Amino acid sequence: MLLMTKFDRRQILAMGSATLALSSCTSAGGPEPDSAPGTVWTVQPSISLDACFAVTIAAASLDVLQARHHEDKREEIRAVLGRDAVEASEHLIETLASTGRKNTPGAALALIVSAGPLDSLESTIATLSTPEALKAGFEGTAFYQDETSRADLNVIREPAARAFRAVAASDFPAFWTETYRPSLKEVQTLTAELDAVDIVVQLRRYLRRPITPEIAIFLTELTEPHGIRIAGQRFVTSPNWSTNIVRRNAVHEMIHSFLEPDRPESTRILDRLGREGLVKLIVEKSNPAFGYSSIKGVIEEDATQALEAVINEQLGQARDQGEYWRKQDGGMHLLAAAIYHRMNQSGFAEQGGDALAWLDEEVASGRFSGNRMLELAAAVVGRDHVDAWILSPPA
Repeated sequence: MLLMTKFDRRQILAMGSATLALSSCTSAGGPEPDSAPGTVWTVQPSISLDACFAVTIAAASLDVLQARHHEDKREEIRAVLGRDAVEASEHLIETLASTGRKNTPGAALALIVSAGPLDSLESTIATLSTPEALKAGFEGTAFYQDETSRADLNVIREPAARAFRAVAASDFPAFWTETYRPSLKEVQTLTAELDAVDIVVQLRRYLRRPITPEIAIFLTELTEPHGIRIAGQRFVTSPNWSTNIVRRNAVHEMIHSFLEPDRPESTRILDRLGREGLVKLIVEKSNPAFGYSSIKGVIEEDATQALEAVINEQLGQARDQGEYWRKQDGGMHLLAAAIYHRMNQSGFAEQGGDALAWLDEEVASGRFSGNRMLELAAAVVGRDHVDAWILSPPA
């Protein structure tokens, strides 16, 4: 999940925006570009996803990043939902917290409802009301791969169905149609701009795993400041963000899981990097509201962010990574900066290859051990930032 920088898409629509062109490149072991389907984008609204975030904003503590970000809308949303829906939402948020989803309940709820259709509140209620539908939607996915996830769904399902029934009976549907639903022009403009750049061919180049071409983008007003991946190659984004941000979000989320669970390289990377003092310090000092509160979470996210930066540079949508990482999530992503620098230094960024195998070899060689990781990070974000972050108190 990404914390996004806001840029008003409506300003872009008013000004007009340039589109990017990109020539295809071949992914190793795959078909030639002219026979490998490139990215196929679809863009659409979803009242069900906006309802997930409305519930969170109305009911979650302001310690939850999404609720705090939309604090100015909080009372209006609570008034539109009404007493019954707010009470049901509060119970749902408490239930999500009890299953370990205290910090990002909106994202967790969006993932859960994405087991079924997202075109109407009624279809979402039907999915939540039918255990078999939820099971079918998540069968074979990482979310549903262990008994804990299955048990969590059983606990969450009924409070979620109750909350959505109350939302459907409230003034929220009419309010959403009038206030939050993106316009046809916004949908058409974003689709055309996304079509100009092929991200799938670059993802194949660096991940060396099968990636299907279809990507669905759901424009939801209340997702900020999060960009979220839901079930399948589907993503939640905001109509207020520029096309580059939407595209970067999709690149980022399609890299997950960088640490592929069925590959031994992932286990070795976690074991070796998890013993490094800097990685332990990052876990200790980072704000849990950002969602990275474990060694695995930090390594997964930072490796993903590093590769995302490389791919975005290949796509012609580079940004100042030093400035970005100095600010993002309180400046915690030192490991991302280190991996990114080493990807460029080693030639991997230019040549491409299997990113997981590359990182496994780099870690095994000791290039991220001890002070080496600090030096690599400092080359991107600056020594002053590294020193200041290490010496700052825990969040």
